[in-house]
Parts: sequence; C-alpha cells; structure tokens
Amino acid sequence: METYSVLALSTGHIEESDNVALKAAAYQTNMVMVRNSGYFIKLYQDEKASNIRPSYSYSLQKLIEFALDKGFGMIELDSDADTLEEFILHDW
Repeated sequence: METYSVLALSTGHIEESDNVALKAAAYQTNMVMVRNSGYFIKLYQDEKASNIRPSYSYSLQKLIEFALDKGFGMIELDSDADTLEEFILHDW
C-alpha cells in the first residue's frame, strides 16, 4: 500500500504564468491535475529534476523543492489554502 503526505498551499504562491504551464503539464503527464480552484502536483520522490519543467516560474520551482525536501509526495495548490511566510505572495 502506498501512502504519502500532501502539502496544501495557496495558489497565491505561484505566478500567473504558472497557470498556463500547469494546465499544459496536466495534458502531457498524469502527475499534474487541474481543478476549479487550483492544481494537484504529484511528486517524483527519487527524480527531483523530473518534477521541474523549464516553463515553471522560480516561485513554483521553489515550492516543489521545499515540498520534496520536507518529504511531501504531493502539492495541492488551492485558492483557499494557507500561505507560508517564507514564500512570496503574488497578487494576480
């Protein structure tokens, strides 16, 4: 049985351009899922570089690296989720 922890964060931590990048990724891989209020990003645990696409902003790349370093297996980006002080909040 596989289990993993999910890090839920506000979509305010990603840049507006990440909407386009994540929607494109959702159609190219089964590791990104689009929702009405955000995204789910399933993370490869053993292939850190495979989680980051060139089209992802620096902000999103930092969130992914943070989640991996903390041992999370998925990121839930949601418009109503909490924010973390250590990450920039983008007003878009």
